[in-house]
Formats: sequence, structure tokens, C-alpha cells
Amino acid sequence: MTSDPKQLSRRQLLAAAGLAGAALTAGGLVQTSLATRTFAQSSVTSSVYGLTEATGVCVVATTVSGLRTMTLPDADTAYYVTDPGQEGHYYYDPADTTSADNTGTVLVSAAGARFKRSYEDVLNAKWFGAKGDGVTDDTAALQSAIDATYDAGGGTVVIPDGTYVVQGSHVSIQRSNVFLCGTGHTRLLFQSPGTGDSCIHVWDSRGGFGGTNPSNLPYYADMDTFDPAQYGGDDYRLSNVGISDLELCLTRNTGTVITMRKVDGFRNANLHFTFASPSAGPLPSAGNVIRTFYCSEGSWENVRIDDNANITYGVFIFWSYAIHDRRIRVGKTNTMGYEYKHGIKCSVSDIQVVSDGTIGARGINVGYGSKHISVERADVRGYITAIWLRSSDEFDYSEHLQVRDSYFHGTVNGFVFNRVRHVLVDGCHIVSKLPVVFQSGKKYVAYRANADDPALVPNSAGWTYDGHYDSKENVVFGGVNQWRYYEHSYLPQAVHLTFRRSTLEIPAGSAAQQSCVKIIIPPDMNARHLFNAGNRIKTFTHTDGAVYYPASLVNCSFRDLVLKADASVIHFGIDSLSHVLQNCEWSNITFDGIRSFHARVLKFHNSVLDRINVHPTIASSNILEINSIDGLEVRGCSIRHNGVMFYCDPAKNLPLTTSEGYMNIRLCNNNIAGKSGVGITWRWAWTTAYAGTAAKPVLIGNRFYDIPFPTVYGNGSDPNGLSNAYFADDTNRYNDRQLLSVDYTWNVPSIAGGGGEATVNIAHPEAVDGDAVTVGTNVALQKLVASAYVAAKGTVSLRLLNPSGTAVNQGSTLFSITLLKR
Repeated sequence: MTSDPKQLSRRQLLAAAGLAGAALTAGGLVQTSLATRTFAQSSVTSSVYGLTEATGVCVVATTVSGLRTMTLPDADTAYYVTDPGQEGHYYYDPADTTSADNTGTVLVSAAGARFKRSYEDVLNAKWFGAKGDGVTDDTAALQSAIDATYDAGGGTVVIPDGTYVVQGSHVSIQRSNVFLCGTGHTRLLFQSPGTGDSCIHVWDSRGGFGGTNPSNLPYYADMDTFDPAQYGGDDYRLSNVGISDLELCLTRNTGTVITMRKVDGFRNANLHFTFASPSAGPLPSAGNVIRTFYCSEGSWENVRIDDNANITYGVFIFWSYAIHDRRIRVGKTNTMGYEYKHGIKCSVSDIQVVSDGTIGARGINVGYGSKHISVERADVRGYITAIWLRSSDEFDYSEHLQVRDSYFHGTVNGFVFNRVRHVLVDGCHIVSKLPVVFQSGKKYVAYRANADDPALVPNSAGWTYDGHYDSKENVVFGGVNQWRYYEHSYLPQAVHLTFRRSTLEIPAGSAAQQSCVKIIIPPDMNARHLFNAGNRIKTFTHTDGAVYYPASLVNCSFRDLVLKADASVIHFGIDSLSHVLQNCEWSNITFDGIRSFHARVLKFHNSVLDRINVHPTIASSNILEINSIDGLEVRGCSIRHNGVMFYCDPAKNLPLTTSEGYMNIRLCNNNIAGKSGVGITWRWAWTTAYAGTAAKPVLIGNRFYDIPFPTVYGNGSDPNGLSNAYFADDTNRYNDRQLLSVDYTWNVPSIAGGGGEATVNIAHPEAVDGDAVTVGTNVALQKLVASAYVAAKGTVSLRLLNPSGTAVNQGSTLFSITLLKR
């Protein structure tokens, strides 16, 4: 021993040790569940009494410098270091001659003696010389404390209250079973020079960077379980680590504030990211605040990221599995608030992402083939797009996605979908100029070689097209020049999507003609991609037998929705004049303040409109403007309008004409009331091309009110004269009067000009005196005017008048005769 050690009384030792212990356990943050290398007694009391009374071992007070200058240490003496912040028991280990001095847990004297600190699981950063005064560079001290846990087999590094300056590249956790935590008011201040890509890096660098193998991409698309080999490699992965209870203040430019790479099992909690400029200049920049790469079974909880327009991403989850985040608050960022890029079985709840409306592309982004992702109780505001669910060129779809009980307010777009399937959106309120947008995404499919013709062939992706290839290129393969043909596969934007119990709102002040639901063509696509050489809607057939129209919604359900807008401005409800809705159901949809077109659709294919409620309080235009129908049932709807219910005119909206027409339409059990004398218009419906091959629209059990007779009629300017081309059974009512219809084919004779006419009597068993009669036909009547009336019970007289100056020879013509029962 040295000649003058200071011996402590039992009371003094208890008091000193008690203060040190309190600093370590403040806030209940210390984690002691790990196995540890320790020589401490089980408590301060037992340590003191055991050393001084039970065993007779002497306890002496000294300092760090005292131990380092000690020449004759005693293995039977406990040394208590009294340096402020570094207090604690040490013992001399005569068997150790190699351990390095790390300031905190191992002290080496000038004579080579090793003194070991007695502690239990928890290390204090101040033991290693960290000052926390906001001035001293504490980088080395913090790293030493972290590194000391490696030698001990793991543990918790506690950083007491204070401001700790970090300079250099970063501090890092490079082994498993290490936790870094503050005590409630702990601040890490990251200053220059800082050349590393992270301020705190959690990564075992022995395993290299760790990335994906591009050749494996097709296999990832089918992966639902975690395979370390596919997530950055399975060598040198960390587990059981965590960072908590810290403020991390960035004053320098960096790649990322915290990076977790190849970590399986972590919990990071109670973190506050702040930013300060060391001068009057802009705030520091960073690519990401939080970056989670190739990780699994982790969580970020109670995290707050302050506003910084120089941050690219707030939270970035990349190629990771089972990351479950809660209570996340992300402020203004330059590009993304929170993003999954190929996340599998991940979730985030109670997340708030808020910008100022002038910066930030997307609040939440889920993409790159992500699967089984859940977003709950999100509040996203002020980003250009509030939330985007999308895929990428490498993957057909992102799928099995859920968004629940959330509020989204985007400055331009609220909710954007781009190639997703098996999606549930439930209980959301979306406010934006375009609350919901479906955008098709092009997917290049493989080529066929050794040919220079547009013949129809399958490609390696298994698709067959009924159109021409978009482009070709001359490539060299095996030393031979070959043409390769490419086709964009415009996969459906959404397949098996359910959107329910939500409000889609266009806010006051928005420019006119916005849409609550917008289905659009992307900028690099135009209408010609939707049509084949015959100017018909193109179809895509897979080798599994599935047939798709281009860029459509397939097997989607929209239920219990309110589509809302300022009624003083013209806005659309549903706008899809470039896409096909296939096997879709729109159920219990209420239009609140929507005017002009309530729905504009290129094509309905085997779809249902159920319980659609349209009750505009101001002038509105057409209820449904549909270019083409191949299977549509409208049932249980309540519509009061002063516009046209069905309006079809493909030439008006697209540069190429389709001859799809209206086919297989059923109107069942609807209540339809007019406001300005307009009923239901069939335009370009049941054309000559489909006469005899497609059933006319069927009306069953409908109720019509306050619409001047005829209830259902063709547009007067319709060149095909399609008035009353429908079938109505005896369950339909007009102001509680029956509607009945029959078909009649008449070989119309030549009718002289100058007022010539022709008449024919038609048997109609239900006709009685007083019934009103209308007549329509499926072909143009040339210059003739048709009318009809009940001539006698069971007989309707059809009259054709030729007001022109020349004779008209009509020929065989199919007429539809409709009775409105008195």
C-alpha cells in the first residue's frame, strides 16, 4: 500500500456509495437483466459491513491518480475512488497483467498493477472521464464506456444529466447486449468535424457493409419470413441492444444521426432529435435521422424529430423485418417523413408527421415490395402527399397493407396508391385537393429476341398482349445482333382493396374541378397505351388465365364513405376517364357538396353501385359519365338530381373511340328524383353493333319521382336515336305509376316528304286508355319523328312523321314501346 491511504468510516462510505447509486438508477432507466462480469457485493450495505466487520478487509479512500501511482497494492483491501463522478470500489487483481487502462473499469498503475471496479451490470459514462459540461470533447470517454461493456459480456452505459460534446465520425455499438441510456436530461451534442455516415452507429463492422444480392430480387417478392442471408447476410449480426432517454442535438452535416444495421432485437425509446446551427447559417443537413437497415425484431418508441428542412428522411426502414414503432413524431423534412422500403411484417402506431405545407414530398411512404405493413392512428399534415402505398419496378406489388383510424391532410394528394393488393383502409379522414389518387405504374416486362415483327407472343413474364409492342432496341447477345421488343405492363393500381368507413374531403379554397377519388395515367403514359391496333380497350392475359384491362382497379370494395366538398365550387366525386373498374363495388357512398360529375369512368366491368346517396343542394351536372359499361348493377341508391344519371360519350373524353357501348346494365330498387325535368339518359348505348347480342338495360323495382315523362330517354342530339332503349318490368314505378316496355320490329315503309307519315298498331296487353306512351329505337331514324299513344285497350299506335322535304325509306327497325300506367 501507499504510505498514507485514507480510511473511511462506515457512515461516510454509505453516503458516498448511495449518491453514486442514485445517479445510476435515476428514472428507472438502468437495465440489469443481462449477464455480467462483476465482483461487487449484492448491496452497498453488505459491501461496507462485509469489508469492515465480517471479513476484516480494509476499505480505504483514494483517487484515480492515487491508484495509478500506487506501488504496493493489497489484494485484501478495497479501494474507494472519490473523484467526483468517478466514485466507486476497486480491488487489485494480481492475476491480471494484460488488461488495458480504460479509465472507468480498469486502472493500471505505473508499476503494472490492475485495479478492477466492482459494479453490477451498469456502467457510468462519467467513470471514463465524460464531463457533460457542453464544452469538453466527450467522444473518447463515451466510446470507452461502450467498449468496456464488450469486455464485460454486455451491460448498460448510463449517461447522467448534462450536455456531452461528440466530435469525430461517430460513437458506435459494435457488439450485442449493449444498452446506452440517459437519465432524463441527457443531451448528446454532435459537432464538427464528423466525417462518418452516422452520429451513432449500431453495427458489427466485422461483417462488412452488408447488402442485398440483386440476383435474389425475384425471391424476395414471395418472402414472408425472416432469412438473415437475404437481409444483409447472416455473419456478424448484433442482438439485444438499445438506445434510450437521450436528446440528440445535431450541429454538423452528417449522413444519418442513428443507423441500426444488421441488428436482430433492439428497443430504442424516449429519443428527442433536435437541430442547431453553430452560426447564423442554415440548420445542418442529414440524409436520414433514423435509418434501420437489414434489421429484425426491433422497435422505436416515443421518438420526436424536430423540424429541419435540410433532412431528407425522418425515419427510414430499409429491407427490415418485424420493426414495430410507436409514438413517433416527425416534423418538417425535405422529402420523406417516414418510409418503409421493402419492410416485412412491420407496424407503426400513434405516429404524427407534420410539415408546413411548403416542403416535404410524402409524409408516410410504403413501397419497394413491402408486405404485411400496418399503420394505425396516424396524423399526417402539410406534406405534398400525406401517405403513399406503392411498389417499384423490381416488384409487381406491395401487399397486405392496413391503414386504420388515421387523419391525412396533404397539400396536393391525400392517399396515393400505385400497384398494391390486399389492402385495407378503415376509419380514415382524408383532406386534400385530391383526397384519394390511384396511379398506375409502368412495369417493364422481358423481351423476345430473334424476331422483327409485331406478332403476338408471350414474353418471359408470362403475359400475352392483344396490341403492339411499345418499343424495340438492337442488342448484341452471344455475338449476334438481335431485336428485343418491350411492352409496358400497366398492372392494376389496386387489387383486392377495401376502403371503408372514411371521409374524403376537398377543403374549402381548393381550385375548381378537383376529385375526391382520382384515377390517373402517369406522366410517361398516354391514352394510346390503353388501346390496341383496333382502337379497342387492350387486355392483358397471363399464363395463369387471368385477364386484366390496363391499369384498372380489380376486385376492390369502397364502402361507407362520405365524399365531401365545398358546394359552392364545382368538384368531382370520382374521376377515372382513363381506367377500367373491374369487379368493383361502391356501397353506401354519400356525396356531400359534390357537384358537376359525381363519377366519370372510362369503363365499368362487372361492378356494383350499391346504396349511393347523391342529394346535391345546388345545380349539378351528370351523376355518372361512363364511356363504356360491360356489366354494372346499380341498386338501392337514392339520387336526387337535375342532371343526367347515365351519360356515355367516349368521343368527348378520349382521342380514340371505343365501341364497347353499354352492355349488361341493371337498375334495381333505386329511388330517383329529378329537380329540373331531367331523368336518365342513355347515350351511345346498346348500339347497332350489339343489337341481338346484348340485352338492353334492365329496370327492376325502381321508383322515379318528379321527372317529367318520359322518365328514361335518349339525348335529343343523339345521332343514334336511342330513346327508351331499355327493358322495365311491372315492378317499376313513376310517381307510383307502373312502367312497362315491349320491343317491336317494324319494316318501316318509304314515307313521303312534306309531312308524310306512317302508322302501325302494336299489341300491348297492359295498355289502357289514359296510359302515357313513349317510343325509342336502337338505330337512327334518319329524319323521322316517332310518337305513340294508346289507340284502344291492348293496342298502342306507333306513328312516324317525316317533316323533311324528301322521302325517307327506313327499312326494318327495332322499336322500344314504354307505357306509363295511369
